[in-house]
Amino acid sequence: MFCGDILCDLNNKQAMWIDRGIKSLAKIAPVVVIPGPDDPTSIMIPQPPIAKILLPSSGDANVFPCSNPCSFALDNK
Repeated sequence: MFCGDILCDLNNKQAMWIDRGIKSLAKIAPVVVIPGPDDPTSIMIPQPPIAKILLPSSGDANVFPCSNPCSFALDNK
């Protein structure tokens, strides 16, 4: 699962809803969170990962905040 621009222009209630949704998804599949151009990170490339404080419930072992750009393997491919 990839996410970008998931936290742009959200209020606290909406951000908590996204956080809980990511946590739910992480129970069934790995979730890679990559910042988009409007997320609360630096606009310089490479963008740092979204701060874990913004996704506190998603601090799960199956949630992987990554920089943008990033590289990873899926199913050892």
